[in-house]
Amino acid sequence: MLPSSFFTSSTLTTLKLSTFNLKLPSRIQFPALKILEFSEITFCGDYLSNTLFSDSCCPMLEKLVLSFCNSVPNHYVTPSICATSIKSLKIGDNDGFYFTLSCPNLHELYFAGDKLPEISFETLSSLSIATFDLCSLPSSFDVMENLTMGMHNLHTLGLKGYYIEVWFILILDILFSFKLRSQLH
Repeated sequence: MLPSSFFTSSTLTTLKLSTFNLKLPSRIQFPALKILEFSEITFCGDYLSNTLFSDSCCPMLEKLVLSFCNSVPNHYVTPSICATSIKSLKIGDNDGFYFTLSCPNLHELYFAGDKLPEISFETLSSLSIATFDLCSLPSSFDVMENLTMGMHNLHTLGLKGYYIEVWFILILDILFSFKLRSQLH
């Protein structure tokens, strides 16, 4: 276990933790941190949701990677990633999390998992590169449609897994609706 004083480092610019059980203290402050990468981390405790991935905790954070992380069994959390400085975000195969994203300067997003994150319109419109890899069919196509329609500044889009099937269904539905409306007029 890391000491509480570790979580208030004023000089740390890069933090990479892997294969670790992590219990976060109530006070976290990394004023110089630019890169944060967690791989195979089990989060123990309740301070992940709104503290670690925010401007108040990491005001200089530019790159965030969360891969194969999870929470303690039967303890699902909704981390809110709400940081104006994040430019690159990779969320890959994390169990027990449902993310919400509000990062108005985000340029690159990679998401792989079962449940799409809730993403603010400002975040969607700032994206220039996005990749989505869904591991299971979503419960609602509305979320997928809103997500796709909000990304109007993209230069590169990668779709993998079930996202391709759902996106194809949405396109067919839009084309069919358009054709039907055209025939009615």
